[in-house]
Amino acid sequence: MGQSPSADLYFGYDLGGPEDDDPTAMPEWMDNGDDWEDVLARRLGWVEAPFPDDYPQGRSHVYRFGTDEYKAAREADDKRVTEYKATSPKYLAYEASRAEKDRLLATVPVELDTYGYLDGDSPYAMRVVTSVQRAYDYGSIRLNPLVEAEEWRDHLARFIELLGFDLGDKQPGWHLNCSYG
Repeated sequence: MGQSPSADLYFGYDLGGPEDDDPTAMPEWMDNGDDWEDVLARRLGWVEAPFPDDYPQGRSHVYRFGTDEYKAAREADDKRVTEYKATSPKYLAYEASRAEKDRLLATVPVELDTYGYLDGDSPYAMRVVTSVQRAYDYGSIRLNPLVEAEEWRDHLARFIELLGFDLGDKQPGWHLNCSYG
């Protein structure tokens, strides 16, 4: 937990935490510790390419070199990595896979985020990305008008369906989550 206050104002759902008496049913993938972005992207058709097993590793012994030797060794390592990234079929497939994941996630502009700290588990917020207004530290911000865009409820409904949340009869709304960040 950080030492500075932060606050997020957003349109969506405050899902609370696992220790709340909230009837919100968290999907099984959350209990398994899976990353929501990976789960969502897979459900949208993403096929993950693994990180290449032959990715060039830096040489840790270069830190024992003198300044000039260190600089030359680092430049050689950087050149080797740059060449690998430009020519390795495995790495190019990995990068294409990551780009496809980002493209798919952008089609559902909703996110899950944690806030605060609750006896070892953080509560969750499900929020429309473009609605988030954030303040950090001990200052103030001018708020944008709290106007719900017409498509936001549809975005949230699609997100809920794709990730398997059971929110019962909860309705989305404006929330302010404050914590130390």
